[in-house]
Order: sequence, then structure tokens, then C-alpha cells
Amino acid sequence: MTTTVWRTKLNSMRDDMAGRWDDARTYCRREGVVGLGWGGLTGLSRDMTLDEIIDAVRGIDDWMPAGARMIDRLANKMQDGDLVWTRDRGGAYWLGRITGPWFYDDTPKAAEL
Repeated sequence: MTTTVWRTKLNSMRDDMAGRWDDARTYCRREGVVGLGWGGLTGLSRDMTLDEIIDAVRGIDDWMPAGARMIDRLANKMQDGDLVWTRDRGGAYWLGRITGPWFYDDTPKAAEL
């Protein structure tokens, strides 16, 4: 089995997150998740399939064009045991290991970030 190393920014691009960028990283580290960012999406739930989520992302005009491809690539290609790293704005590096399947986090705290 090959272990892949992924990099993610864990960085919200939402305008209302200015000055709170590391909140998303803190949440992900605390909850043990890799966040891909979902700004501007409503009406999604944990019960939706990955294909339904990707279709919803494609339908949002202000979402970056590569958003659906990024979600598909990471959610479909990350495997248990793969490594994911990021760093915060202070320069600290964080390394995690994938230990479970993809899911959409529809908790209120995740939606806030």
C-alpha cells in the first residue's frame, strides 16, 4: 500500500472570516477532520452523497470553478493511512493521518467557519 501525502490550506475564503482564518484550522485539529471549505452553500446535509454535494457546488456561481474538482479529488482519492499537512499563519506545521471515510460536516460550528 502506498501512502500519499496531501496538503490542504484549511483556510476559509469567506470575507466574513477575515482575522479569524486560523479558527477553521483549530476546529479541524480539535475535531480530527480535514476541512475542504464550503462557503456559500446552504441546504446540504450529512445524508447527501458525494455526487450530490459536488453537483451543488457546481451550481454556486461565486464558488471557485475548481471547487467541485478539488472536492472530488480529495474525497475520492484520499485513503485511510494517507497523511495530510497544513500550517497556520504563525508558521506551525500540523500533520494528520486519514482514518475514515469522507463525510459532509453539517454541524453548526462547521457551518460557522
